[in-house]
Amino acid sequence: MNVFGMKKTNRGVMMGCKLKSIAGAGLVGISLLLAGCGSTGSNSSTTTPPPPPSPSPSASNLTVFATDAAADNVLAFKIDITSISVADSTGKSTTLTTTPQSLELRHLQLAPTLALQAANLPSGQYNSITLALANPRLAVFSAGTVTQVTNAQMASSTVTIPLTSFSLPSGGTQGLALDFDLLNSISTNATGGYVITPVIHPASVNSSTMELVDTVGQISALPPSPAKSFDYQLTTGAATARVVTDASTIFDGGITSFANLQVGQYVEVAGQFQSDGTFLAKYVELSASNPGLRVQGVVATVTSTASGASLSLVVQN
Repeated sequence: MNVFGMKKTNRGVMMGCKLKSIAGAGLVGISLLLAGCGSTGSNSSTTTPPPPPSPSPSASNLTVFATDAAADNVLAFKIDITSISVADSTGKSTTLTTTPQSLELRHLQLAPTLALQAANLPSGQYNSITLALANPRLAVFSAGTVTQVTNAQMASSTVTIPLTSFSLPSGGTQGLALDFDLLNSISTNATGGYVITPVIHPASVNSSTMELVDTVGQISALPPSPAKSFDYQLTTGAATARVVTDASTIFDGGITSFANLQVGQYVEVAGQFQSDGTFLAKYVELSASNPGLRVQGVVATVTSTASGASLSLVVQN
């Protein structure tokens, strides 16, 4: 039985919006109901791989994005992706990554993220992509109560997603979005336990249909080419992107231009996916030096007292 049969909301619903700040007179406290979903940040002592180079004329690059079609009463859903592989039209499988990453899917309804960039793959037709998944954690809202679920079961540790008419062009970069359908992925068994059977819809994307929104990472390099660009590792820890700025890029949060950027800084980026696999930044904002200080999520309750007000927040990042 699927327990999340409520009608899906539009992608612009307020409960999926990023919590930029918490303001208001009399605010006295915040209770974090899902502390396990806090941002981990990246380890600056670890060597960060650069983004993939341009493919050779006979090869291709693949950029994979994660998005989410949410279920209304799932307030947070986090899962580990431990490996990703693809199979071509002959059935040959190629492992793209075995670097574990943790994705919080609920907030991806409004803010897609970069899952990986794979370089120099054989061009041609690809028929499937396979994900190895583990350790699902979720918070659900039912009858006015938030429940944190840590013992959800996976129906299978791997999911293979068929690809229809999907090919990698010679000497180019192709984007692929994996849309996690939480509404149809979560059910309950006979004892009331939660069972996760991932339903994921693939779609080809290009530079006119995909962008990163409110994506946080740490600057790992300031390469000489292309000009005014930087590499940054996402706080999920699995992907490194190259971001290009131009005269239209807006800088904020204490930085006013590209010259203010430094290796080691955490920045928040909104950027358009480009045909060469880079991202053209619409804005770059300096983020907290400690990513653990930055939270986003859904307000579950607000309590008012004579001395002020407090809220309980289901953390999503």
